[in-house]
Amino acid sequence: MQASLLLTLALLGVVSANNLERRWIKIDTPAVFTPNPAFPYVWAWQHQDNSILETKKDSASDDAVARVILSGFASKANHSPVFHIRKSEVVPPSNDTSDFLSFAPYWWPNPEDPKAEWVKKDGEINPDILKLTCQAELSAMTASTRMSVTQGLLNPTDTASLAHASRQLHAWFVDPELRMKPNVNYGQVVRNADPSTWKGRFEGILSVRQLAFVPSTVELLEKIYPQWTAQDTKGVKDWFTEFLQWLLNPPFQPEENTSKNNHRTYWACQVVEYQ
Repeated sequence: MQASLLLTLALLGVVSANNLERRWIKIDTPAVFTPNPAFPYVWAWQHQDNSILETKKDSASDDAVARVILSGFASKANHSPVFHIRKSEVVPPSNDTSDFLSFAPYWWPNPEDPKAEWVKKDGEINPDILKLTCQAELSAMTASTRMSVTQGLLNPTDTASLAHASRQLHAWFVDPELRMKPNVNYGQVVRNADPSTWKGRFEGILSVRQLAFVPSTVELLEKIYPQWTAQDTKGVKDWFTEFLQWLLNPPFQPEENTSKNNHRTYWACQVVEYQ
């Protein structure tokens, strides 16, 4: 295994930049997995002892640290429930819980008129966006499947991890009782007092940016897990074919594909990935 394993895992989204910075940590330090209360089942990896190696970089240490991180994440992921979009208690205006719903994070009730559209306070996140579970479930699904498939890639005997990834992907994209509709018509909603009038905005693509990890995850899974069938792959690809058409022809002004900020980056990234 090359010394760049940690970097590879970071590029795959399996470990974060924060974990990448820990490449000098002693490998005999026990790893601890703690749940983020805002996003159940998404785990933060941390060390009890942040001792730093003062010697030169050791490729074997890099490899071992990466494997400890990945093994711990995969073990947790394999015991997680099936993530899906229909757990949210807040129903979108369509009254269909398979529609993805997220709230614009920087918008707050209008203090001058409680019935009016909410007002923006740039940089101030409204904590009640956590009442919704769609984005948290999506984040957990994509994170756990990436970890499980990468673990299966490095350890082919770990069929439990691959089975976990298969279940998660099938539930989110294929299962008619659980799948998400391939659109974000109610993403980044700016609220008012009447939920029946809530409308999505194209900024909703930011809420589903983790979807961009899925095609490469499926490509790996179909190569290393015989139980993942061609029909499974077709089901996921069909979903993304529909979603790509939504990205290119949304029901509202597609400002993100002409803006010059991170919104355009996320739009372009997803359009390219889903071709």
